[in-house]
Amino acid sequence: MLEGGRRRGRQKKSWMDNVKEWTSLTMDELLLAAHHRPDWQMIIVLSSLISPTDTPLKE
Repeated sequence: MLEGGRRRGRQKKSWMDNVKEWTSLTMDELLLAAHHRPDWQMIIVLSSLISPTDTPLKE
């Protein structure tokens, strides 16, 4: 066992954390959209067009 602890600081974000943040959709909504390919593609296109400071996509 190594001495010390884990590194300090916040954990790295996963790709899915970023997608949820960019789209403001829940995991359930994203999974549902992923089953319907055109919906998923539209979410990805729209999320790539906005900057992180823009308003979320959720209506």
